[in-house]
Order: sequence, then C-alpha cells, then structure tokens
Amino acid sequence: MGRQKTPGLRLRGRIWYISKRIKGYGRLSESTGTGERRLAEEFLQKRLAEIYGAVRLGRRPVYEWTDAVVKYLHEATHLRTYADQQRSLRRLDPYLRGRLLHQVHDDVLRPFVSDRLAESVKHSTINRDLEVVRRILRLASRTWRDGCTGVTWLSEAPAITMLRQDDAREPTVLEWNEQDRLMRELPTHLAKMVLFSVNTGCRQEEVCGLRWDESRPEHFLLSKQRTKTKRARRVPLNRVARRVIEDCRGDHGERVFVYRGNPVTKINNTAWKKARARARLSIRVHDLRHSFAVRLREAGVHAWTISALLGHQSKTITEHYAQPRMAELLEAVERLCERPEDAANATLKLRVGGAKFDITPQS
Repeated sequence: MGRQKTPGLRLRGRIWYISKRIKGYGRLSESTGTGERRLAEEFLQKRLAEIYGAVRLGRRPVYEWTDAVVKYLHEATHLRTYADQQRSLRRLDPYLRGRLLHQVHDDVLRPFVSDRLAESVKHSTINRDLEVVRRILRLASRTWRDGCTGVTWLSEAPAITMLRQDDAREPTVLEWNEQDRLMRELPTHLAKMVLFSVNTGCRQEEVCGLRWDESRPEHFLLSKQRTKTKRARRVPLNRVARRVIEDCRGDHGERVFVYRGNPVTKINNTAWKKARARARLSIRVHDLRHSFAVRLREAGVHAWTISALLGHQSKTITEHYAQPRMAELLEAVERLCERPEDAANATLKLRVGGAKFDITPQS
C-alpha cells in the first residue's frame, strides 16, 4: 500500500510545493526547495508552526539588529545622507551587533552615548547617530512586515531619547573687517568660494557642486536634486558674486569652483582651518550663510524675501503665494554690496594666476 499523501504538498516536476489555505492567514503558496518528501513535510510543519504562533498566539518572528541594518541600507540608497548614515551605523555596530531587534533601547545605547561624550563629541552629532536607530525601529514597527506571517517586525518601537543640545554653539556673524582679514589669509580659490557664499547664502555643498549648465545671466538655477529641500531654487547674483563667477569662467568645462583643474569638494578643509587660525577667527563655513541673512536683515530686506533667498521651504499658504519675483531678489542681494561707512573704502585684492583680482564693493 502506498504512503498517504500529505495535505498541502504538491509535487511539481522534481520539487515539492506548498499550497494550503490556513484559517486567519489565507493561502500559503511557496516552494519547499527540496525534492525529498520527508524534508518537504518537515518544512511544511515548520511553516505551519510559525504561522500558527503568529496568527493564533500573537508571536512575532525574531529579527536581529543586523537584519534591520541590511534591509535599511538596501532601501535608503536614494537618501542624500546615505553615506553619513552608513558611518553612523558603523559607529553603532560594536554596541548593537548580535542583539535582537526588540532588545535595542535606551539602556543598550547608553554605553555608546557615554563613549561618544568622553570623546568630546557634540550632542547634535550623537543625536544624528541615534536618529538612525530611531528611524530603523519605526520602520520595523510600522512598515516592514515578515514575508511569511505578514506581521510587522516589531509590535511597537521603543522611544529613543535624544540628548539636549545645550552645548550647541550660537551662529557667528562675520564682520566686514573680519571678512577682509580672512580673505587675505585664504588661498585664492577658497577666497572666491567664501566671497560667493557670503553674497549668495548658498550652502557649502551647493557652492562646491555649482555647475556651468546651471548658470543664467543674473542667477544660478539649482535643480531639486541639488537642494536640501528637494525643490528647485534660484540663486540671484549681485555684482560681487557675478565678478567672482566671471573670474572662474574658463577654468573648467563643467564645474565653477576648481583647484588645479579639479573640482573643490568642500570649503571646510585644511587650508580653510589654517587660514581661519591665522586670521584669529573661530567662524564655521555655515556662519557665512548666517552672515548673509543678518546683513540682509540689517539692510531692511523683508523676512519673506530673506527666506526665499536662503531657500527655506514655505511654512504657510500666504508665504507660498507671496514668493518674491527675481527682480526683488536681485535688488535685495545688491544691497549687500553697500558696506557701512566704516568699511566703505575697503578693497579686496586677491591674486588669480599672475593677475590681481580686485573687488571694490561700491564700485
């Protein structure tokens, strides 16, 4: 007498397949991956036990932190901060490797936070690492589902406590005499980038990535892929910024700011830090953007116009429909060329190759 068939198993070719309807779950249809009947039956019983535990008993499949990291990195490749998040996860790895996903919480992360604080790392930097953990746990509790049982990886995400950012440094405004002092210490290619930044309010990555195909007669048009807010942005040029751009024309076929034929990847490099030290200044690159905004405000420019020039995302419908026109933006940035009386006679003299690069702001 032949062996009785196991309900739910069908032989297709040389492989056994599962085809079984389960109450509270639906139909289970998948390959056992084997042509041996005994192994196929064991596989089926294992899968039925998993589903019964999930559906009837409320059990969830168990995932490790490493499983979540692999899945997250596979799905997050489109993010602009992908490389930064990879570095964050590498820093967290010694503290979380081998742990189950539901075991990741504040107590487990406390040694990581303590070690980073002992290295004098800023609270905001530590929070960026913790934010990646928070993001992964939220996805595991809300979005990611087990392919077999259909339930989320976690029942709920534990709250990850962020550090208070009371150690954050207040932004610094670059005074005119400090700007001139810094310019004299910077190498020419960086001096031009700094001068462009403080006259346009562009972020460091926007300045470094500036391309000639984005150039227009009186402004640059940055695509949504190039801006932090993921929206296309116009960068109007006053006469100082236009003078900088014209002096860079012809240095490279694609990028605006280059050094020895190669695109500059960041302003905050060793040359910047050494020049800043010689000029006895403690400003950061982002302070150039802050100085741009403060100078506009002191020149009487409306707050909405300043927001548009900085590329901030509109928060209200009124701001959305009251976006300033290009003529208004150009008039606003042109005010930055008018120095106060105590700095009106200052002339910036750089050297580009063998020629002097002179900019008199009120000329």
